[in-house]
Parts: sequence; C-alpha cells; structure tokens
Amino acid sequence: MRSILILAIASAFAGSLIAAPIPKPAKKNTAEQLIGVWKLTKSDADPKVEYSFTIEFTKDGKLLARYDFGDQNITQTLEGTYKADGDKIEYTLGTRGETLTIDKLTDDDLAVTDPEKKKEEFSRVKEKK
Repeated sequence: MRSILILAIASAFAGSLIAAPIPKPAKKNTAEQLIGVWKLTKSDADPKVEYSFTIEFTKDGKLLARYDFGDQNITQTLEGTYKADGDKIEYTLGTRGETLTIDKLTDDDLAVTDPEKKKEEFSRVKEKK
C-alpha cells in the first residue's frame, strides 16, 4: 500500500514537471529593439560628400544623429525625437520630420524606406567593453 502511494505521488510530481511550460523571453516591441546606436552602411541617396553617419535611439524617445566628415575634421550632431510603433518610425530631427517604414529589424540590422522610397541600411554599433 505504501509503495502504491509513493508511486502515485511520484507520478503526479513528474507529470507536473512535464506539463510546466519553458519560459520564453518576452519579445521586444519596435521601440525597445531600436534603442542603441546604429551606423549607416548603405543608402540609396547619392551623397556628394563622403561622411560617416550614426543615429542613436534612446529609451526616452530622443534621437541623436551624428555626421562625421572625416576628411574635413568636421562633426555635426543634431537632436530630435522619435516614436516607433509596428513597422513605422516617426521622427523629427532639427526642422525636418518624416515617417520611415521599417523593412527589416533584428538585433544587428535595420533597414528602412523613407516617403520618397529611398532605402537605407544600418548596423548596430556594439558597445565597447
């Protein structure tokens, strides 16, 4: 009788372990995925001047865009704001504002299309340790 009771309790316990779901990490929303610094790697725009461009999305909805004109030792930084929802990023930067459509967003890559159908691709800048 005692062994039957132990077997019943062990079976119930083992069944509860099997039935317990494995917790999955919560999926980040668009705004959370954007947070960080991104470097422009490809653009449909035809720049007349060579430059490096990074954009930083902050947790509190701020946007920092930095242009580095290396050959001229000039750096320009503009501040703005953004809102991200679904596949859209609505931003203002200086006096300019527009809504971008997100074509791809992963932990390392961002691709967007502007209202004029020009595409830009970015790579996440890894934090230095």
